[in-house]
Amino acid sequence: MISFFSGILTTTPPQFEAIRLNIGDVASDYLKQLLDTAASLGADRSVLLKRIGIEEEALTDPSVRFDLTQLMKLGYVAIEMTGDPSLGLRFGASS
Repeated sequence: MISFFSGILTTTPPQFEAIRLNIGDVASDYLKQLLDTAASLGADRSVLLKRIGIEEEALTDPSVRFDLTQLMKLGYVAIEMTGDPSLGLRFGASS
């Protein structure tokens, strides 16, 4: 694959083409851990999932990836529901 990045023409070696990820993707486990942190601080897990539009089953499938907008939405709603603006710090400390 040939791509143009920051004014430099680059090629991707064939052995890496199959494992390319979209920029901004995060693993389902990452969202699950953030959800677990929010729930431990009092957020209602089912309400939180409903508000962000994600099914619980998707969080248990390691092949599922979410884009950064879904991660940001989860963080925003989780902070709103817990009332804890340091949620991100607590999440980082628990992972």
